[in-house]
Amino acid sequence: MVETDDLLLIDGAAGIVIVNPSAATVAEFRDEQRRQVAVNSQLHAMRDLPARTLCEHDIQLYANIDNPDELDDALEYGAMGVGLFRTEFLFMGHDELPDEQRHYENAIAVLDKLKGRPATIRTFDLGADKLAPFLDAADLEEANPALGLRSIRLCLAELGRPLFHTQLRGLLRASAHGPLKLMFPMISGVAELRATKAVVDEVKAELAAEGIPFDDRVKLGIMIEMPSAALTADLLAQECDFFSIGTNDLIQYTMAVDRVNEYVSYLYEPLHPSLLRLIGTVAAAAKAANIPVTICGEMAGEPMIAPVLVGLGLPPLILNGALMGGLLGLRRIGTLSLAYVAIGTSRVLAALAASALGLGLTGALAVVTLASYVMAGTLWWLCRAEAHLEWSAPRGDRNTVFRTLYRASSAIGVLMALTTVDVVLA
Repeated sequence: MVETDDLLLIDGAAGIVIVNPSAATVAEFRDEQRRQVAVNSQLHAMRDLPARTLCEHDIQLYANIDNPDELDDALEYGAMGVGLFRTEFLFMGHDELPDEQRHYENAIAVLDKLKGRPATIRTFDLGADKLAPFLDAADLEEANPALGLRSIRLCLAELGRPLFHTQLRGLLRASAHGPLKLMFPMISGVAELRATKAVVDEVKAELAAEGIPFDDRVKLGIMIEMPSAALTADLLAQECDFFSIGTNDLIQYTMAVDRVNEYVSYLYEPLHPSLLRLIGTVAAAAKAANIPVTICGEMAGEPMIAPVLVGLGLPPLILNGALMGGLLGLRRIGTLSLAYVAIGTSRVLAALAASALGLGLTGALAVVTLASYVMAGTLWWLCRAEAHLEWSAPRGDRNTVFRTLYRASSAIGVLMALTTVDVVLA
């Protein structure tokens, strides 16, 4: 029970809150705090180094922002531009709807700060858990809002189309002032994308008739957030200029799991073979059509997962400023070399398993992958046990044990992921 004037110590990384910690515990966390500051300082010093692995593979880091004020931190961490500007927050928490001028000025504020670097602005992604006053007033009473009138569906519907039209006018006007790209959320297929492009063409025709300048060749891209879009990526690639894979929703819709639901959140698995296969499919379709593809979401900011994404052919990562700092240290690793070594090792292990168990190579690879999942999962839960169990050992000793287990879990996790990539893409 927390009472007034209690001292709270919060470990956000581990999800732990300690009430009235001892002096020794406070001292230990102070040491950890100083260590993190030193590490961040070292990472910050690397921000101007080429974002290139030792095997000469370039990696681009772009910012994920909600408003122009967040861009300063992202640029401080070395962002090469804005990969995702989420505009729905102009609608949320405000009684007045943003007008055309507000959209224009908001985009101009981003372009001015970027000084010639590119900005990708996503049209509003409202609905489900992202509510605005006009949606509350509409009282839709949807039984399942996550699968209802949201995102681009709302933009194309009678309720949201006037707002979409207004936003497009403001953003297209801003496109005359710098390298701006437009991106549309939650596109499910070709028909929906064509309907969206038709609205863009209508707005372009209006602006041209009014003599208002805009970039007539502004790039149009889409978020790949549903299995239907991932599985038809080859068709969608013929209709747009770039892809951005939104992993948060893609995982949710692929695994049919609500990531904030404590009862099923354990199923929210970024390295599930089905997800890696979908990501690989999208990357291959983009490469075949010669269009860029980026990836965003929490998955892109995980230092132990980023090498897997690079190995899948997704060098541009979109992150918020805090996560970007954690990936700076990965810039100089030989990611692809590591991938080849890990996959080669998995094939050797698989060959031995095939010989011993009489399995084919594919079956043996599946066995190795499953075993890796079990080992990594076991170690991970041991690492997390501190958040749920009371241990008699001193905290310092426990930290040493958990840190060792965590590193082992991470190493096995990477091998597991790369082995899985080998299985699903072979």
